[in-house]
Amino acid sequence: MSDAQPPQVTPTTSDLIARHLQGLRFGEVVIHVHDGRIVQIERTDRIRPAIPPAAT
Repeated sequence: MSDAQPPQVTPTTSDLIARHLQGLRFGEVVIHVHDGRIVQIERTDRIRPAIPPAAT
């Protein structure tokens, strides 16, 4: 087992994560941690186009 401390989440960091989550319908937010510090936050949006039902 590792005795590493969990990443520090400051109010600024939590606000930044919340802004990345805001309005996200489909996608992901990835938080990269290095040596117990959050070093990068990525947001990927997925767009789901409306597909009309197939005619039968």
